[in-house]
Amino acid sequence: MLLKIVNVDRKIDLNKLLYPSFILPLVEMNTITNELFKRWGYCKNLKIRKDNGNIVIAHEEKRCIEYADEILGLWFDIDRYRKDVSKNYQELIEGMIETHGKIGIATSSNDDVEIFSSIFLSRATDFHRNTVRWLRNAFSMFENINRIAYLDNLDSILTSVGNSFQIKQWVAVLRDYLNLRNAIRCEIDIQSIKSRLLRMKFVGPKVTYAYILFILKNTSYAPIDRNFLEFLKRFSVTRPLIGAIPQKRLCMVYTCEHCTYKKVCTLYRVRSAFGHMSGWLQTMAYLHVKTLCNTGGCNICRLRDQCLIVK
Repeated sequence: MLLKIVNVDRKIDLNKLLYPSFILPLVEMNTITNELFKRWGYCKNLKIRKDNGNIVIAHEEKRCIEYADEILGLWFDIDRYRKDVSKNYQELIEGMIETHGKIGIATSSNDDVEIFSSIFLSRATDFHRNTVRWLRNAFSMFENINRIAYLDNLDSILTSVGNSFQIKQWVAVLRDYLNLRNAIRCEIDIQSIKSRLLRMKFVGPKVTYAYILFILKNTSYAPIDRNFLEFLKRFSVTRPLIGAIPQKRLCMVYTCEHCTYKKVCTLYRVRSAFGHMSGWLQTMAYLHVKTLCNTGGCNICRLRDQCLIVK
């Protein structure tokens, strides 16, 4: 067994790191011992433990020891990209860092099929209650979930994984994604990738921009979802960023910079304000709203004085 020790911000909590991440269905977290175990997918059996200001990583293969940086969010350099943020929004970013620590974006780009599935199945449902359960059921049934796309009979899936419209659509979308996967993974032009993804039935801008963020690791994009809008409306400095949501037909054709819709588009406004911190802020906003705003955690929030909806 190989070991690696990484010094990190003492504030970093592995549970908080994983909470907003689409990698969550692939891992198991022991909140008592602060240990993470990657049960499925690429570099499965990877063990990660937080010990005060150190992270201890263990696996039999060196490549997996190094790959742990993705799962721990260490690939994203907060200190570098916080400089991208427009001056008006610096205080907000600093408040988020003070509240939660320098938490990165936990992902696993080599688990693209699993992460794409996690993103797709998170639509219009409770991610922690349903999406995580559905996928863990699927992982337990199939060592390789690619097989699900080619099943002739869906009864076993609907019975064992979950009987919802998301599951029914997922089987068809998974088949389409696997057909496009090599082309998408070899493509370097973001607009071409956007267009390919958005041509898929049931795939809209939220799924597409989450894919770009969590699989391509392009943090200048952020899915505009209900939770992020809830976060943005809490502060006078970010309320003006809220406009129209991205439109599939336009995102398929235009880059953000050349889109005819950009003056009213929330995504364009967010990207202009936060640059490469956009995806980080969207990810942290999910953690913030779910674990503080919705649970009466205003007393420990460093953004309390800026918030318009303090309870």
